[in-house]
Amino acid sequence: MRFKLDENVPVELRDDLRALGHEADTIPDEGIMGAPDAQVMEHVRAEGRAVLAAALHRALPVAVSGRGEIILELEATDAAYEQPITSGSIDVLAAVAALFDGATRLQVRVAPARSADQAPRRVTEESVRSERLAMLRKRDPSLDIAVDALDLELLD
Repeated sequence: MRFKLDENVPVELRDDLRALGHEADTIPDEGIMGAPDAQVMEHVRAEGRAVLAAALHRALPVAVSGRGEIILELEATDAAYEQPITSGSIDVLAAVAALFDGATRLQVRVAPARSADQAPRRVTEESVRSERLAMLRKRDPSLDIAVDALDLELLD
């Protein structure tokens, strides 16, 4: 496999990848250190190098459906990373499936530009539990009453 490592990645990783038989170069090796991300992405794409890990680093998991659909969101400034994630979705799903049963589909979206005071929403265990409970309460009015009356907590 061919890798292009960003300037913030330790050069030792390049050496390790080479020792494992991969072709690996760094952004500083190419003389484009400090270049805008879009220029680096174009350079990497032209050489056919793997950029999936860097792209995933910039994506936030924002939703997981009961059908196993995972939605990743990129900031508007990171829109150039949408294509590498979409192209590598089979590999991402295989890696996720090794950790979590039921992952079936990966969707990538680019968030609208946010104002400086808006933080991106992160999926946490608590937010998933809260959303699941809200869905169950909406579906079953008697459960809604029981949760309030008995101060119940959702367990997996």
